[in-house]
Amino acid sequence: MNKNLSLLITASTLLGCGQGYDEAASAASAVTVSGVTFVSGVGIAAEHCRLPATLLAQVGAGRQVRLVRSNPAGLALCTVDAVAAVQVEGEAPRAEMDAASLRGRFNLSSSAALTVSSVTVSNQLAGGVEGPIAVQQTGASPSFTFAAPDVQEWRSQTMPASANRVAYTAPHGIIETGTHNQVTAALGAQWSAGWIGMYRQTSTSAGFAQYHTTSTELSAVSFPGLGAMLGAGFRYAVSFHGFGDCEGCGDVFVGGGEDPTFRGGVAEMLREALVPVSGVAPTVVVAGPGADLGGAAALNFVNVLAGGHGLQLEQSLAVRQSVTWRTAVATSVRAYMDCLIEGADVPSGALSAAAPTYSVDVASYVGGACPRATVEIVADAAPAVITGEGASCAEGARAHVDVFRRRGDGSFQRVGGGYRVGVAGASGCEWSDEAGYVTPSGEGASAGFFRVVVRANHAEGSIQSARVHANS
Repeated sequence: MNKNLSLLITASTLLGCGQGYDEAASAASAVTVSGVTFVSGVGIAAEHCRLPATLLAQVGAGRQVRLVRSNPAGLALCTVDAVAAVQVEGEAPRAEMDAASLRGRFNLSSSAALTVSSVTVSNQLAGGVEGPIAVQQTGASPSFTFAAPDVQEWRSQTMPASANRVAYTAPHGIIETGTHNQVTAALGAQWSAGWIGMYRQTSTSAGFAQYHTTSTELSAVSFPGLGAMLGAGFRYAVSFHGFGDCEGCGDVFVGGGEDPTFRGGVAEMLREALVPVSGVAPTVVVAGPGADLGGAAALNFVNVLAGGHGLQLEQSLAVRQSVTWRTAVATSVRAYMDCLIEGADVPSGALSAAAPTYSVDVASYVGGACPRATVEIVADAAPAVITGEGASCAEGARAHVDVFRRRGDGSFQRVGGGYRVGVAGASGCEWSDEAGYVTPSGEGASAGFFRVVVRANHAEGSIQSARVHANS
């Protein structure tokens, strides 16, 4: 052990700590160490820091620590790496980062030396216990007027008992412009809950380079407000994110652990909602497997929140800076989710060998939280057809359909849907699937509990009664 390190630990009472969703169970100490020198190292993951072995053992790998610098004043975070930093006997304690992270965390110029001395490393708030590195906000809604530099987190203080609810989150609030606004725009109903991480480097600077922590590595111990959400048992979860604009790559990426058909339905709603501004409308992309902005990793906190099938929305700066667009994203996703958790307009449909056909019209369906007709069908026999449309067909009439099948955990998986349109057929007007419509098949078309969600329009655009029908 480096003798200087042993003298610089100002608090080392051994404490028990909770196990984070991405962390091995271990004991840890409340530790503040001053006089640490950060240097550049190789083979270190971005945003990680390698600490002296004794400090690593006391803090625990996989958690975040605060890095405080007094001259110039600044605060940063890093995720503790599982590998210890190499020490030099007789010198100050050394910590290591990769060069890019070192420059970003300490706001170094491209010509500055890759050595930062006199850094205080802490896994606690001032006067606090081991673990939390973010000030806990209280109250019904988040406040963004706090002293800088600082790290805070806010979560809904009360959460409904029912598991049939949605969590709305912004893990990088403020440093990813507009995402915290989307959480507050989406919240409001009793079944919703929210969490926002908040960061300030100066009174006018958010400090992305100093604070950003990837969503697969946010520690439930370092951010206990998030930890409380992770243990609450949600069926659905949404995280709002941002990325830097890039030519031709898209404006909104619909990702997460949810299946592509589900995310395709979200994308369809977003394309409708994101109206052109100055003649330009944002492009919406369903993130592919393994995409950089896909958010499909099992340890992504939003997927952990929702039992593996979270929804991650990555958005360009142009979308997030537009109040019109960012609000449309939040409220559209909220409406989509409300259609999964609100009571059905018609909850008692049945399909069986004895009753092999089912049809129902829903005339009024715009008054609730879900602005669409919702019909539930218990299918004891596998449905050959299960879909929706308008109650009356005219050329140009259009309907959007989502077909969901309930999973074993009580959540709904989207197994089909898309747009249908009225066209001239051999015997008059008939409803036809537009390109991209997904017909339920395989397991998605087997017996089970279904929810069909429909919005139907007349040819001129006004809402008409929706019809849901199925046959086995």
